[in-house]
Amino acid sequence: MVTTAYPGPHGPPGHVRVLALCGLLLATACSLDVPPPTLPVLPSGPAGFVAGLPIGWAVVGNGRDVFDTGTDTGRTAQSGLSVSVRSVPGARLDGRAFGFGQAVSAQEYAGRRLRLSGWVRTRNVGARGARLWMRVDTPEQAAAFDNMETRPIVTAEWRQFAVVLNVAPDALGFTFGGILADTGQAWWSDLRLEVVGPDVATTGGPAPGRYTATESATMRSMYANALPAPVNLELSARELVTSLPAIAWLRREAIPFQSAEPTGVVTDLAFLRGMVGDARLVGLGEATHGTREHFQMKHRILQYLVRELGFTALAMEASWPEANDIDLYVRTGRGDPAVLLSNLYFWTWNTQEVLDMIRWMREYNATMPPARQVRFLGFDMQFPGTAMDTVTAFVRRVDPALAPAVDSAYACLAPYRNRRQTAGPLRYDRADAAVRATCRAAVTRVHADLVAAAPRHLARVSAEEQARAVQSARLVVQWEDMAADGGTGTARDRYMAENVAWLRAQLPAGTRMALWAHNQHLANVRDAQGSYLRTWYGADYRIIGFTFGTGAFNARPITDGVLGTPRALTTTRVIGGSFEAHAEATTLPRFAVDVRRVTGATDAAALTRAPMRNVGAAFDTRRPELYFGTVRLPEQYDVLIHFRTSTPTRLLPFRFE
Repeated sequence: MVTTAYPGPHGPPGHVRVLALCGLLLATACSLDVPPPTLPVLPSGPAGFVAGLPIGWAVVGNGRDVFDTGTDTGRTAQSGLSVSVRSVPGARLDGRAFGFGQAVSAQEYAGRRLRLSGWVRTRNVGARGARLWMRVDTPEQAAAFDNMETRPIVTAEWRQFAVVLNVAPDALGFTFGGILADTGQAWWSDLRLEVVGPDVATTGGPAPGRYTATESATMRSMYANALPAPVNLELSARELVTSLPAIAWLRREAIPFQSAEPTGVVTDLAFLRGMVGDARLVGLGEATHGTREHFQMKHRILQYLVRELGFTALAMEASWPEANDIDLYVRTGRGDPAVLLSNLYFWTWNTQEVLDMIRWMREYNATMPPARQVRFLGFDMQFPGTAMDTVTAFVRRVDPALAPAVDSAYACLAPYRNRRQTAGPLRYDRADAAVRATCRAAVTRVHADLVAAAPRHLARVSAEEQARAVQSARLVVQWEDMAADGGTGTARDRYMAENVAWLRAQLPAGTRMALWAHNQHLANVRDAQGSYLRTWYGADYRIIGFTFGTGAFNARPITDGVLGTPRALTTTRVIGGSFEAHAEATTLPRFAVDVRRVTGATDAAALTRAPMRNVGAAFDTRRPELYFGTVRLPEQYDVLIHFRTSTPTRLLPFRFE
């Protein structure tokens, strides 16, 4: 499968990341022989090639190093601009193709027939030519596909071409655009996507082959946030439209607050009482893993939730076993919090802001009886080493007869376990498939054996210790499943939700808990952690997302597909029509808004399907527009908190003692 330059679990939003799969089929042969319509030739002006794509479009294919994509200000069929793709002179293409595309959810198009048409011209192209392409995806395969393999475009003058496909009733979505599959240069202008009737013949059929389990999971996850409708088909350079009524609505509904600084004064956060209501589970997101204001504000909100609303737990997107050591610190003062924070292994959390919050939790707990103390917990499973050690130590002490079987089962994961580092030394997903299958069966059996042996273990240990051993074994099972596909599928979010449910079951009935994670995990988006929590708990789960306008944040820079060391990166770009563009237009430096109130508000309609920024652990400063994905409000969030400016978190050195 061809991938884009956005590796890891926190790349750009789904409607861009799904285009990573486009290369899977762009060059696939299809038995198609439908002649394109021939229309009058239109004149073209002088060339004005400018690197970069119009708003709403992303590069696709597997030839980033041998093709250029750009916008041409001089060559156009009828209106707007044109997109151009050209091969690098002298480069070896080796069958590679490159172009531009867009992904759209099938929600509004399932069961209908679509025609993609556009004006195309070429210059000095090879025999494989330029193409229009479209692909319809179900979870199992590409149900319909046409990339004009047998009818490539080589015309030197503007002509209109089309592809027509059926959108399957069970389709997740569809992708479409243009590609150049040979040397030379091609231009595309005035694209059009329209629903047509049965009298219009289709031009494609199903693509050969089915998706692997990993590809299917990626498809489901990526289309969950795809665009609800095509954007900027005319390939204009203009921005998406920012709505003046929506700006006025946002200004009217926005609730300003004083600061993100967790000074201990929380009176200006009284609006949270109504927004949170009686919910016992509140998700606190973040638009990036490195925005200081978001981290500080979550600290402030935690103070309010604890002092004013009786919350007694915080669970983070952090390794569960290691988080237990921080929990011991905040309750008893045992240990060095800076070392314990390092032991979570995440550079994203190893910051002064998180350390300040942990120290506040300890200070608060020192003045409170145990029943009112706030707990620090984790719900992630990205590092299996401590969990494996916990299980091994438990069975050797409590049930020595099980020890040889546990040692044997866990031996297969020894090369991949963490050893006080942020990643294992090897990639488990690259191990032999048969080895992984055997390992999965072995670690699953360990968990089942501990569950079965619980009655006799409880005769020797407390229920809490026994439950911790079983959960440790469960975490190893989760890690194996998550790591088997390189962490790119949906398993991690599903297991994080499962672990939140487990934590709630261990805490006293009625415990109110806050969650700390990325927006994308906590949102009510299909296959995300938040979607499970919303399904299980309904209104008992509130989702607070965070946004910002412009500024700096910490992330790993992406340069030509290579990830760099975390550092401060800056973005000055907010795309028009986005939630951030509307928020910036209010001129408020910081505010909260209950986005549930957009329901029924006709002047806020533009906010219900607006793009919103989503930056995880990595960022390409050259393509900031790719990090905006369409968000459905209020389905995905209950509350949004916006900061006009972002500054980077203060990263700390790792201290392993």
